[in-house]
Amino acid sequence: LIAITALALVISIFSFGVILPRVLKPFYEQNIYESLQAAARYIKFCGNNNNLSKDICYVILTKSGAVYLSENLNEMLDINTSIESVLQKLTNSYGKINLGNSTHYYAVIEKDNYTTVTFTNNSWILEQEKSLLTIIFPTTIVTILITTALTYTWSSEVVYKIKKLKKKTESLNTNNYVVGKDFSIDDELNTLNKSIDTAYLSLKEKDEYKNYMFRKN
Repeated sequence: LIAITALALVISIFSFGVILPRVLKPFYEQNIYESLQAAARYIKFCGNNNNLSKDICYVILTKSGAVYLSENLNEMLDINTSIESVLQKLTNSYGKINLGNSTHYYAVIEKDNYTTVTFTNNSWILEQEKSLLTIIFPTTIVTILITTALTYTWSSEVVYKIKKLKKKTESLNTNNYVVGKDFSIDDELNTLNKSIDTAYLSLKEKDEYKNYMFRKN
């Protein structure tokens, strides 16, 4: 049982630490793309964009070739090269690129007179993965431990009953047999216990009848 519990814990750690984050990552990324696209549609050229999330920065490209950057762009992207070189890496309407040691996500929305490109980093995904490990993982571990404790209690009770039944069957032909001590829980093993008692009483009755006939003769 200890080995099974340890194996379950190892599987849980591997599942929540490796497999589940990989399975959920496409859903996280899809949420990021949708948020970036919504932000790109919201951003207005020469307008007030103060309500935009601080986790999103943007670039506005006009038809004339002018480039406008959000105030937090350098802080968010943390790049050592020009923004033009970064924009050249964008090959789709949305996707992800590696800048420095971090993964960044982007979305491109074209409007009538300008194009808006929004960026964000992978901090939100890292937070979701951390939440997964700090909330769901401990809950699962506690559930496994509780289940193991209940299983251990149940199996110990079963082993105890089996030992008692074995002892009773071994004493069927002796004077040490005790009739009528049922188990506290009326289950299959208690039914078997009663059947053994019935078998003992039947054997005892036959022996008494044989002894009676022997004395009579």
